[in-house]
Formats: sequence, structure tokens, C-alpha cells
Amino acid sequence: MLPDLTIPLILIVVAIVVIVASRMGVLPKKSLPFVAGALASVFGFSLFKKWQDKSRRSALQKREEELAALGTRAGATAAATSAADVQRTAALAELQRQKEAAAKEELLIQARTDAEKDEISKLQGVELFERFVKTFPNR
Repeated sequence: MLPDLTIPLILIVVAIVVIVASRMGVLPKKSLPFVAGALASVFGFSLFKKWQDKSRRSALQKREEELAALGTRAGATAAATSAADVQRTAALAELQRQKEAAAKEELLIQARTDAEKDEISKLQGVELFERFVKTFPNR
């Protein structure tokens, strides 16, 4: 692509040549406005293309900046989601532990002998809940 000043300089040189040729009588005087109009349109077209290229580049740069901001926001959201998942898992584990402790406490309250209390103290997880369901079927 030609440098920015090359096209206008070429157009000016062509315009000078056309004016000189018209003054010398080589070109008819009636064609001069058409040649000037053609030169002006070529110059205007080059300016329009340059402006269009500049606006497209700025729009592209703006979109790239928006995408970078979106990527940053997505990374922050992913980190927050990961932290929330860890907290959720810890909260669920704590809830399960509290449920087991409450079930064991109720079973120990219902136990009549020391052997039964020792047996209940050793229960964990599914075994504890099975015993709880057997002892308290309505819950």
C-alpha cells in the first residue's frame, strides 16, 4: 500500500499536468471539469478508505479490550466459584457430622445398658443411621 501522502501528491501532479495541457490547448476546455471531478473523486475515495480503515482498526481494538476484560472477569468468577465449592463441601461435611452426632446422642439417650452404649459409641456413618432408623422408625 502506498504511503499516506503519495496518493494526494500523485493527484496534485496529475491535476497540474491536466491544467497545463488544457492551457496549451492539447485538451479541450470542456473536458477540464470532468478531469477535475475525476481527480477529486479519486482523492475523496482514498480519504474515505483511509477513514474506514482507521475506524475498523479502532473498533477491532475496542473489541479486543472488551474480550480481555471479559477474560479477566471470567477468571475472577472461576476463582470465586472454586472457593464457593470448597466452602460448600466443608459445610456439607460439617452438616453430616452434626447429624451423626445428634443421631448418636439420641441413641445414647435411649440406650439402657452400658454394653449398648459402648456399641452405639462405636457406630459411624451408615451403620449409625441404620440403627437410628430401627430405633426411631417414625423419624
